[in-house]
Amino acid sequence: MNQLADKTADIAKAYLADEMQLIRQYIQQIRPDVAERAEVFELSTTLINNIRSHPDFNKGLDAFMAEYSLDSAEGIRLMTLAEALARIPDEDTKEALIRSKLTGADWRKHLKKGLSPFVNSSTRALLFTSNLLETDDIPFLSRVVRELGEPTIRMAVEMGMGLFSDHFVLGETLEQARKKISKERRKYRYSFDMLGEAALTRQDAERFFAEYQKAIEFAGKFPDSAVSIKLSALHPRYDAHQHRQVHDELVPRLDALVALARERDVQVTIDAEESNRLELSLEILEKVVKDGAGRGFDKLGLAVQAYSKRAFDVLEYLEALAESAGQQLCVRLVKGAYWDTEIKQAQMLGLDDYPVFTRKAHTDISYLACAKYLIAHQDRLYPQFATHNVQTVANLLYWEGGEASMFEFQRLHGMGSVLYDSLLDENPDIACTIYAPIGPQRELLPYLIRRLLENSANSSFVNQLASDMSAEDLSRHPIDVAADNEAPIPRPPELYADRINSRGLDPRYSLHRQALMNELSVYRGQAWSRDGEREVLSPVDMQPCGRVTWARPDDVDAYVRRAREASAHWASLSMEQRGNLLRQFADLLETNRVELIARMISEAGKTIEDGIAEVREAVDFCRYYANRAEQMGNGHELPGPNGEKNRLCYEPRGVFACISPWNFPVAIFTGQIVAALVTGNTVIAKPAEQTTLVATRIMELIEEAGIPEHALQVLPGEGDIGAALVAHPGIDGVAFTGSVQAATAINRCLAARQGPIVPLIAETGGQNAMVVDSSALPEQVVKDVINSAFNSAGQRCSALRVLYLQKECAETILTLLKGAMAELTLGDPARLDTDIGPVIDAEALKSLQAHETELDETATLIARAPLPANLPQGHFFAPCCFEIGSIRELSQEHFGPILHVVRFDAADVEAVIDEINETGYGLTFGIHSRNEQFANLLANRINAGNVYINRNTVGAVVGTQPFGGRGLSGTGPKAGGPDYLTRFVVEKTRTDNFAAIGGAIDLINQHI
Repeated sequence: MNQLADKTADIAKAYLADEMQLIRQYIQQIRPDVAERAEVFELSTTLINNIRSHPDFNKGLDAFMAEYSLDSAEGIRLMTLAEALARIPDEDTKEALIRSKLTGADWRKHLKKGLSPFVNSSTRALLFTSNLLETDDIPFLSRVVRELGEPTIRMAVEMGMGLFSDHFVLGETLEQARKKISKERRKYRYSFDMLGEAALTRQDAERFFAEYQKAIEFAGKFPDSAVSIKLSALHPRYDAHQHRQVHDELVPRLDALVALARERDVQVTIDAEESNRLELSLEILEKVVKDGAGRGFDKLGLAVQAYSKRAFDVLEYLEALAESAGQQLCVRLVKGAYWDTEIKQAQMLGLDDYPVFTRKAHTDISYLACAKYLIAHQDRLYPQFATHNVQTVANLLYWEGGEASMFEFQRLHGMGSVLYDSLLDENPDIACTIYAPIGPQRELLPYLIRRLLENSANSSFVNQLASDMSAEDLSRHPIDVAADNEAPIPRPPELYADRINSRGLDPRYSLHRQALMNELSVYRGQAWSRDGEREVLSPVDMQPCGRVTWARPDDVDAYVRRAREASAHWASLSMEQRGNLLRQFADLLETNRVELIARMISEAGKTIEDGIAEVREAVDFCRYYANRAEQMGNGHELPGPNGEKNRLCYEPRGVFACISPWNFPVAIFTGQIVAALVTGNTVIAKPAEQTTLVATRIMELIEEAGIPEHALQVLPGEGDIGAALVAHPGIDGVAFTGSVQAATAINRCLAARQGPIVPLIAETGGQNAMVVDSSALPEQVVKDVINSAFNSAGQRCSALRVLYLQKECAETILTLLKGAMAELTLGDPARLDTDIGPVIDAEALKSLQAHETELDETATLIARAPLPANLPQGHFFAPCCFEIGSIRELSQEHFGPILHVVRFDAADVEAVIDEINETGYGLTFGIHSRNEQFANLLANRINAGNVYINRNTVGAVVGTQPFGGRGLSGTGPKAGGPDYLTRFVVEKTRTDNFAAIGGAIDLINQHI
C-alpha cells in the first residue's frame, strides 16, 4: 500500500518535470547497441518500402488528405467544412459556409502531376465550384448560381464531406458497424468508441451511460472485443474541483459498466483525456479496482499518453496497483491527441513549464521507454501499442523477440491499414485491434479534428510517409532526431519576448492545490475590517485583524499638496528607474498573491480561480507598462532637413487621480496607478469603498518595492471623496473605471473647472452581446456563454449580457444551456468547488432582484441556476436566463449574472448589428460561427472595442488583448495596450538648428 502511495506522489511531482532530464533518463533505458540499431533500421526501411509499394498506399482519401494537409490554407478550409457541415440545421447557412470556404482559395496550386486521379479530379471540382461561386460581378449569372447552382453544390459537398466520416467512423449506429465488420477481414479485433466528448448536462451523461451499456452488449458478440469509455462523458462536472461529487456519482456509474463488461467478457479501457484530469482518473480507476467490479477483472485498463511527462510514472503506478490487487491491467499506450491544447493551456495559465514533451522526437523516445517497461512487466500489465509509426513498430517487433502473442498492436479505423495488413499477412500470430468510432456524423467534430491533425501535421509520421521523404530518413531513431538542433517552444514564463509572463498555477493539479489551500488556510479565520459604519460581509467566517481610517472630503487638499511636493523628485527619475521599481513591485505581488487572493475572497467575494487570474493580470500590467515606458524613454528622433535636429519628448502631466472599482480590486487598481507612476506622475488612488483593505495592502507592497512616500497615496472613503478629488484644481489627470453615470459626472466636473483642460481616461460598462449562427458548435457556445455571462457572478464590465441565437439553432443551444446552468454551484468563494460567489453588496442584490422581477413579468424564463439552502453569509443571486424580443428592451446595463437571449433570422443579421450599435455601448462583442465571411462582416460592423470570435468574451490578457471600449463604454486608449501610456504624458517637440553655430558639417563632409 505504501508503494502505491509513493507512486501516486511521484505522479504528482512529475507533471511539470524538466524535459531534458527525463529524455536523458529515457535514452539511457532504450539506447540501442550497434546490432539492435542495424536490425531495427533494416526492418523499418523494409516495412516502409513494402507500404509504399502496396497498391492501396496513398490512394483515395489518404492521398487527398496528404495533399490538403493542415499546413495549407485550403486544408484548413476543408477541415472546417468537414467538421461543421453535417451539424448545420438549415440549408442557407450550409450554403453560406460552403461559399465562405470554397471561394478565395488557391485550389489551382494543388493540381500536380503524379497525384492520384482522385486528388486531381477532386481538385478540379473544387476549382470549378470556386469559380462558379465567384460570380458576384455578373448579376445574371450570380442569380442563376444562387437559385440553381448552390443547392446542387451543397448536395455535392455534403456527399464529399460524408466521405470523411465514412473513412474514420465504423458506422453511425451499432447495426451499421456490425454490417461493416461482417464485410471486413476478420483478422482484426475491435475496440468500440461511442462518438461524443464531455457531457455538459446530466441528460448528456445519462445518454452516454446508456450508449456505453449498449456498446458493451454489442461488443460481447465479438471475441476479444473492447469498449473505450470517456469518464468526462459520464458526468457533467468531471473536474478535480468537483472531487466529492465526481466520486459520489461517477464512480458507481463506471462500476456498473465494468460489472456489465465483466459479465459479457468485454475489455474496458478508460480513455485518456486532458492532463489536468489525470490524477482524478487514476483515483477513480483505483477505486473501481480495489473496491468495485474491477477487482480481479484482467480486462480493465487505461490509455496512457506518452507525450505526458508523467507517462512512465503512471505505468509504475499501474503496475503497483495491479500488484496490490493481485491481477493484470491492460494499458493502451498512445502518443497523445491533445498536444496543442496542453501547450496553449499551460501558456494561458502561466505555468512554470509544460506537462507534455514539446518535441515530437521526445514523445517518440518517451513512447519507446514506456513500451520497454510494459514489455518487461507483462505479468501485471498487458501492453496494447497504439501507433502508426513504422519506426516505433520496428522497435517493438525487435523487442518482442518472437513473442508477439504477449501484446497487441492497435490502429485507428481509417488509418494504418496498409501497415497492419502487411504485418498480419506475414505474421498471423500478431494481434491487432482497430479503434473503431461509432456515432452520428454530427458528433464527428472533436474526433475528426484530432484524426486530421494526426494525419496531416508536418511532424506526423503518416504525413511524412505520404511525402517524398526517404525511407532512410523516416527510419532514423528518435534519439538521433532529438539530437538535431530544433528551435524549442518557449516555456510559459518566456512566452513574451520582451517580458516575463506572470506566474500562475492550476489548482486541478494536486501539488498546486495542496500548496494553495494550505497557504489560504493561514488567512482563514482572519478578516480585514475597517473603521466606519460598514463591516466586511465575508462569506467566510473571519475575525478582525486590521483597520483603515477613512478620509473625509476636507482631507483631499492635503493629499494633493503632498503629491505636488513629491512630483518633481519622482519625475526626475528616468523611465528605466521607474520601470525597475515596477518590476520589483510585480515580484512582490507574486510573492504575496495568496494573501491578496484571501483579501479578495473576504472583501469582494472573488472565487479562488478569479483571484489567481487577477493577481496575474496586475503583474502583467506592471511588467508590460515598465517595458512600454522604457521604449518611450527620452523620446524619439524625428526626420528633418540637414543642419537641424528634431526630437519628440514625453513629460509627466503632474498629479493623477486614479479611481477604481470593486470588481477588480487588484488588477484595475494596480493597472491605473502603475501606468501613471511609470510615466512620472504622482498618484492619489481612490479605491472602491467595498475593497479598501485590498488597496491598502497593495499600497504597502508598492512602498516595499521602493516607490517613495507620497509618489502614491491611497485615499479611502465614500463616493464624496472621489468627487472632491476630481474637483480639486491640483489634479492634472483622471483615470477612472466604473459606471457610465459616474464617468459622465466626472467629465462634467472636469469640463467645469477653470484652467487647463484635464484628460479623462475612462473605462465603463457595456451592453455586451454575442451573435451565434447555426454553423457554431453548440457545446462550445454553451461553455463560452456560461463563462462569459456568469463568471465572477456576472460582475465584469466585459460580461455577456445579451445572447443572439439564430433561430435554427436556438432550441438546441438553449436546451444545453439550461442543463449546464443546472450544474452550477453557488457558495463560499473560498472553496474550489464553488463556481459562483456572492454579488458585492445588498444594494447590488436588490437591483438585480428588481430586474429579475420585471423579467418574470415581461420575458420568458429559460433557466435559473439552483440556489442552495445552506449558503454562507453574503449576498447571493442565482444566475438566470430570460428570452426577450430585442436588446432595445434594456434601458441600462444590469451588472450581475442575468443573461438575455434574443432569436434572430439569418437574413436579419445586419439589422441585429444596427440595434446593438444603437445602444451606444461599445465594449466587448462575441461571435460564434464557422463562416469566416459572416464573422468578418460582424466584426467589421460592430462598434466594440474588443471582438472575440469562437471563444468567451472575458479575461482579456495584457499586451495580447488590449482592453477598452468606445461610446458609452469608454474613452480609450486601451488598458494593457501599446498606446495606453501616451495619455498619461504631455508631448514636447524640440528643434535645434545646430547649423547656426558653424554650418551643417555632415552635409559639408559629404560634399568635400
